[in-house]
Amino acid sequence: VFKTKNIMSFDKIFKLSNYDAVCLDFDNTLAQYNLSSLFQLHYKHLSRYLIQKKGYKNLPDVMNKDDIDFIRKGLFLDFDRGNILNLSAKGTIISASHGTKKLDKNAIIDSYGSEMRWPTVDSIIKDKLEINSHIPTAETYSFLDFTDITAVVVYAKIVDLIEEENTAKNYRPAWDHVIDAVIDMYRLDSEFSKTFDANVAKYLYQCKTEIIDWLCRLKENHKLILITSACPSTFNNVVKHCLGSFWQFLFHTVIDQAGKPNFFIGKTPFKNRANEEITMETITGHYRNGNWQTLYNVLSKEIGRPAKCVYVGDHIVHDVYAPSLVQSLDSVFILEEIQAEGVFFSGEHPHSQYIRSKFWGSCFRQDGMTTLLGDIVMKHSKLCIPSLMDLASKPADFCHKPFWV
Repeated sequence: VFKTKNIMSFDKIFKLSNYDAVCLDFDNTLAQYNLSSLFQLHYKHLSRYLIQKKGYKNLPDVMNKDDIDFIRKGLFLDFDRGNILNLSAKGTIISASHGTKKLDKNAIIDSYGSEMRWPTVDSIIKDKLEINSHIPTAETYSFLDFTDITAVVVYAKIVDLIEEENTAKNYRPAWDHVIDAVIDMYRLDSEFSKTFDANVAKYLYQCKTEIIDWLCRLKENHKLILITSACPSTFNNVVKHCLGSFWQFLFHTVIDQAGKPNFFIGKTPFKNRANEEITMETITGHYRNGNWQTLYNVLSKEIGRPAKCVYVGDHIVHDVYAPSLVQSLDSVFILEEIQAEGVFFSGEHPHSQYIRSKFWGSCFRQDGMTTLLGDIVMKHSKLCIPSLMDLASKPADFCHKPFWV
């Protein structure tokens, strides 16, 4: 059963105690990364791959302050022009750059017309599931979480090199090369993976005691479900470091390799940990793949009524928009940037210089316009917070009010 939610129909108060089941993402939700170190490692691998494999000999292999400031969530690439676009909720271009060079309004109009719109993104404005859904043949890509966000500045710097070194301005191959570098980075035997695995404590924080205690309290009064798209080979290593050796006892249900966003809207069958297709008969256990509808049906049967559920995650499409299409599920969005930007939440973020951009401005609202990312947050989530501590530090019946109402 699918629905379209409207912001005006939302109950403006969010309380965890209203839910039978609390479902959590893992990466950048439960697992908090040392973003300063991680982004530098990402950039080092991506740049070295592009230097060694694709011939970009003059690409710097270390980020400077301007490079770091360029990074921001929710930007869209125009592969053919070598431009990076900051889009409003309606698809208007709020700001843009060619490589790392900012474009003024006249330059944007020259490329995209007086309305400052790019027709390519019209389908994305209508259906957010279209974002990054056809990577091999797509005309655009958006960096929406911390797993690949450093690639936006790598791409921009390659465009700069093309401008400096090439009379034939063909920007399209730049993206093909960058996505090849991202794919290579996440090979299990890549230098990135080896470095990360050998130094997990440098890049990944152990979960705070307050969060572990909160999970234990939640499990007493709710069904507690961990749903991650991470593959088992990488997930098992990081989850033990993050949550401890007995982490599985914190949850009623663990689902890995979930394949979001399709998990929420598709019909992929569940498998056991031996990768054998199974019929889910109880929510208790460790599963693989699967789909929300089956999980929900079993959950509702076990508690004896239609379950009310919430999913908490950090990916605006996979963890917010896709769940909003399901009648039985609300979502809470984890957006660390809102603390780093210091507008809606107070307090210092330890890696604010890496996720707060003076070049682009707020990932939520800029020049009087709500960004596309901000619009999805307001229309499709119940709450947006910088970290799980905003929930863990309050009682389950605490009334949270979204900052946009």
